[in-house]
Amino acid sequence: WSRARHIDRFYQFEPQSPAEPTERTEAWIMYDRERLYIAIHAHDSQPQDIAMISMSRDFPQRDDDNIRVLLDPRRSRREGYMFSVTAAGGRMDALIPADQQSDAIREWNMLWQAKTRRVADGWTAEFEIPFRGLSYDPAATEWGFDLNRSVRRKGESMRWSPVPPGTRQIDVSYSGSL
Repeated sequence: WSRARHIDRFYQFEPQSPAEPTERTEAWIMYDRERLYIAIHAHDSQPQDIAMISMSRDFPQRDDDNIRVLLDPRRSRREGYMFSVTAAGGRMDALIPADQQSDAIREWNMLWQAKTRRVADGWTAEFEIPFRGLSYDPAATEWGFDLNRSVRRKGESMRWSPVPPGTRQIDVSYSGSL
């Protein structure tokens, strides 16, 4: 992870947008020929209050602190993939439909890995997403990318890319570049 790209600037979009997040988030990103790797340190000033409820597959996200990875490999700014993990280790993957007004398609499943761990100042997550399960142009040098963190007890969500008020959590049209 020492050679990975480091991200530590996030923007709150719920309940206030734009605003500074109340909790610090750091991410590291790297890849090899076969997989995308993302590590997250979700700092928390009250780690004893982290919502850690669901460990199930395709969990209801509204109950847990969680991290979402949004990928738009074709840079369509309309559709993509979502990979999400709760602080307790529950995982969800879904397709983001092109109209972006519909819900994510949770019936889609891919083989990927994520691990979480509670630490003294919050929680951490590591994602391992194989490229073979994604549709993309191998010659493309840039993908749409975003990270989204939810802190449930505060009703707060933050993203790496700043988005206008009212933007849906799975909207990839404002994603940054990877």
